Amino acid sequence: LEGLVRLASAQMTQVEPSLRLLTEVSVWPFEGTESTPPIHMTDGERRLIEALCELTREAGRHVPVVLLQGQCLATVWQAAVALVAIPQEQPPVKTLTLLAEVWAESTGCTSPQGLREQLRDRLQSVMQVRHGNWTLGALQLRAVMKALLGQMPPSALGVLIPAA
Repeated sequence: LEGLVRLASAQMTQVEPSLRLLTEVSVWPFEGTESTPPIHMTDGERRLIEALCELTREAGRHVPVVLLQGQCLATVWQAAVALVAIPQEQPPVKTLTLLAEVWAESTGCTSPQGLREQLRDRLQSVMQVRHGNWTLGALQLRAVMKALLGQMPPSALGVLIPAA
């Protein structure tokens, strides 16, 4: 998984600019409106991040030990937050599902409880990674709040609220 994430991250060119976009005060309406955001992510990059988020969620649910080593969890989480930061008409459902996952719950998980707790602890350390003056956890909350404020349409509320 680590190698796959490394290869995929080489294709993700808008992650850092999107994270920087989150620190700005402005909220840009989703595509299809008169205002255009300063950052645009290609459809290929969006699909790649969505696939990585789905793979990471499933790995975390069934073989969390894979996510406990290396930097793949941090890389995928940064990409997920960056994708949510981009104004868009169609919400990234798989990405928001990963962000909304409650790793401490046993529902649907087939791995031992101790490994899920280790994964939750690892994720807490990932959320403390700093991007300028902001932690990744603060940027995640900011991305979801901007989406709720209009960077995604009101029909996205069903997938945004759990991620908040």
